[in-house]
Amino acid sequence: MSEFNKIRKSALTFILMMGIVSLLADVTYEGARSITGPYMLTLGAGALIVGSVSGAGEFAGYALRIITGKIADATGRHWFMTSAGYILNLFSVPLLAFAGSWESASVLIISERIGKAIRTPSRDTLLSHAVREVGTGWGFGIHQSLDQVGAITGPVLVSIVLYVTHDFRDAFEFLLIPAVMAMVVLYLTAREFRFTESEERRIISDKNIPDRSLRLYYLFVFLSAGGMVHFNIVSYHVKLNSITVDALIPILYSTLMVANALFSMISGRIYDRSGTGAMIAIPVMSVIIPFLSLSCQNLGIIAGMILMGGVMGMQDTMMRALIADAVPSGKIGTAFGMFGMVYGLGWFSGSALMGFLYDHSINLLYLFVAGVELISAVVLILFFRHEKSNF
Repeated sequence: MSEFNKIRKSALTFILMMGIVSLLADVTYEGARSITGPYMLTLGAGALIVGSVSGAGEFAGYALRIITGKIADATGRHWFMTSAGYILNLFSVPLLAFAGSWESASVLIISERIGKAIRTPSRDTLLSHAVREVGTGWGFGIHQSLDQVGAITGPVLVSIVLYVTHDFRDAFEFLLIPAVMAMVVLYLTAREFRFTESEERRIISDKNIPDRSLRLYYLFVFLSAGGMVHFNIVSYHVKLNSITVDALIPILYSTLMVANALFSMISGRIYDRSGTGAMIAIPVMSVIIPFLSLSCQNLGIIAGMILMGGVMGMQDTMMRALIADAVPSGKIGTAFGMFGMVYGLGWFSGSALMGFLYDHSINLLYLFVAGVELISAVVLILFFRHEKSNF
């Protein structure tokens, strides 16, 4: 076997092992997130508390990434940050079984999100070392697909446990199993693969994207996330209009997750073969989503879920791949942290505004989505032109 093939095989093994870590982690915390709302209710929390805690956790999970990314770049301790983040992220979940009040449960829910903020920029930095050897888009696509398998499996397993035991605490205790498994696989991966600083600089692209171009790219990320209708609005729409029975609403979410997994790998291949220009499909598809997913026809809503999952898969794969391709070693943790923060701010500000518009006029919501995504497409084209010599 040639030296190149050995490196490529080693990189693929690393991506698969980190993908398994993400799969098991998603089983843990996505399984938990499927029941934290009703669990908080049993502890005496009202809707305002549940919504506020969830919102605070999500905001912390995204906003803190710029800080943790800078720390990772400054110290170079990406494995330590990844491991510490996963420990907090995962083990906050089974501890919910022992929460005696909604206040203590709230601390654990927010801690789980903070753990994700700690480990994500460093984990993506480590992945960026490997994906360059197999194709940046393909590598991130494989990882994202495995991640989504966990997101689908976790709620299903929790549902089975609840069906058998009828106790939320038993479900949280059960999630200790995938949490421990994830940490074992992470330990084995860290022991097998250790990237030195010289190896990092050899593997990472030597392109140095100017700050002005990076700001354009982050603006596109913000607008792309802010202009896409998310599942919370769609599920509210389905429930409000009694389009289907409540028990089938999670199936819609599962459809979205399956599409996310499939599009992650497909879009990764397209990115590697066609380049960054393929990202223009993100705003184009996003404009169509509300017309389908906010209709009153089951087939239209299902089609909307497939498109939504597809866009999310492309965002998770292509957007991360571009950072890995364009940002040099020493800055990439910060870049991934900024990406996460900007995406999160766009997501939540856009969702909040769309919720307001939905209550007043769905036509205004359609107009908002079309306008924001059109602007995002223009910004993306400006970014391409500005960086044409680099891609």
